[in-house]
Amino acid sequence: MDYRTGNWAEGITTYMSDYALVRNQGPTAAREMRLGWLRDFNAVPEGEAKPVSAFMSRSHQASRIVGYNKVAHVLHMLRKELGDEAFVRGIKDF
Repeated sequence: MDYRTGNWAEGITTYMSDYALVRNQGPTAAREMRLGWLRDFNAVPEGEAKPVSAFMSRSHQASRIVGYNKVAHVLHMLRKELGDEAFVRGIKDF
């Protein structure tokens, strides 16, 4: 991990593990989890919503939302943009 570009590990784990378990429960459960990420992010007070590159570790709720949920949602959007096959191949290369 290169802390100069942020700590992406927590968000990757959230997406590749936590979200994968929920995704296996079906599309409704997966959608609800993603909506929860968005609700949480929307509740972060203005000024505390840092860019992903600024996340180093979880120190309070707002940092958890950025470092875990925001990164997971970015990965989900990337997967939708690239398609499953390219996304999985890219994650393996990463």
